[in-house]
Amino acid sequence: IILISTGFDSFSKLTLDQITKKVKTTPDVTIFPISVGWAMRNYFESHGMAAPRGAGIPVSEMDYLQADNEMQTFARLTGGRFTSPL
Repeated sequence: IILISTGFDSFSKLTLDQITKKVKTTPDVTIFPISVGWAMRNYFESHGMAAPRGAGIPVSEMDYLQADNEMQTFARLTGGRFTSPL
């Protein structure tokens, strides 16, 4: 799976623990996450705008670090590789 994402889950009914367990137990699936969260944050900041929370794009630097960390975990658990364009 090639996953292009900010890493933010704004609508799932599953917890991170449930998702991680599912990723661990799904055989023969490799996840290659590509993070675009930092790129979106930089775009909003360079245009003098705050990223709208209603769009599921938090502006906190810690939120971006956590989202990237979760995608890195998915890659590591499945033998994939995490990439960020920045």
